[in-house]
Amino acid sequence: MNDSNRNSPIGNVADNISKAMESLLKCVNDTSTETEVNVTSKKVGKRITQQNTVIPNDDSIDIALIVAVQAEFDGVCLAFDLGDSPYCEEKFYDDYKFMYTPFQYAGFDIALVLQERMGMVYAASLTTRVALALKPKLVAMVGVCGGKRQKAKLGDIVIASSTLNYTEGKFHKDAFKPRTEQQLMNNTLVHVIQSKIINNKKELGQEISKKYIEKTNHSVESPSIHYAPIVSGPYVIDNKEAKEQIDMVQDDYLGIDMETYAVAASSNVMEIKWIVIKSIQDFGDGNKTSDENSNDIREFAAYSSAKLFKLNIETIMGYIQ
Repeated sequence: MNDSNRNSPIGNVADNISKAMESLLKCVNDTSTETEVNVTSKKVGKRITQQNTVIPNDDSIDIALIVAVQAEFDGVCLAFDLGDSPYCEEKFYDDYKFMYTPFQYAGFDIALVLQERMGMVYAASLTTRVALALKPKLVAMVGVCGGKRQKAKLGDIVIASSTLNYTEGKFHKDAFKPRTEQQLMNNTLVHVIQSKIINNKKELGQEISKKYIEKTNHSVESPSIHYAPIVSGPYVIDNKEAKEQIDMVQDDYLGIDMETYAVAASSNVMEIKWIVIKSIQDFGDGNKTSDENSNDIREFAAYSSAKLFKLNIETIMGYIQ
């Protein structure tokens, strides 16, 4: 491997995964009988210390709603009005070692689950554990992502049409050669998204911004809704050259994050339908901080992805039931 590959954003995948696995195993091996949960969300607004709650093995839910970071958890709470819900209390599934917040919407049982840490290793592990424990009919992920400045604006929403890991491949003596495998969505969900969501994207975008303004008294522009690939890797990207390298792997992507591929791949292995909806909070081209601070876009992006999912839950689940 030459120096340029060794120092490239794609060059240190094995080291990152190894470190993440060590941290993950440490989390999973913690079998203490009392778990302290610090819910920092202003929407939930409470600190919970509770004994482990063991859920029966035959327990099942309709939707596993997975988020990677606290800001995305907060966005779901705001979109689904969970801050005022008496049922918004975290539980601990002892056998599979994860916390979740159960709630109902439109008659569907939903488990909101926050990853232990960001990244594909944790997303894959958590998705698999939740699938084994709660047997959801649908795995959904909502949250924030990076985007392409020339193809979208801050706050736009991307529904993943497919996803891949842009770091998969082989390092030859003088070059890195991608060997990616796309994860595809269920054909039924593809039909639902294209006919029911994309065909009504203008009205849905207007509804999302309207409700956000009502809740926060904060002015935002209506988001456009896109149906396009989201690519994933082990890095937070804020480098123009790194994005150019990713373009050489998949040039038609619109969203970039650290979890979508893992959630999709794990769901496909478990034969569970999946959907990922992410909103663009930055363009990852060296201006990430200023992008995120632009009009509090991170908070809106976390909300808008969850809100779009909420507005379409009954339609989506109607094709899954």
